[in-house]
Amino acid sequence: MNRLLEGDVGSGKTVVAALAAYVAHLNGFQTLFLAPTQILAGQHYQTLSTLFKPYGIEIGLITGAQKFNIKI
Repeated sequence: MNRLLEGDVGSGKTVVAALAAYVAHLNGFQTLFLAPTQILAGQHYQTLSTLFKPYGIEIGLITGAQKFNIKI
């Protein structure tokens, strides 16, 4: 499913998205968070890593500054 979560700063968007990601994880799916800046992506990474660490859920961070060697 594709969903856009929109709201004012401090309205709880990250918590709602984290809960949805956790439910997706429990059902065997993966979740991707998109952020408009590298700084916000890093902040989400830190927040989600802290939230999901007790549950053993692996969190990754990919930014546009990273270079990948993809073989086709």
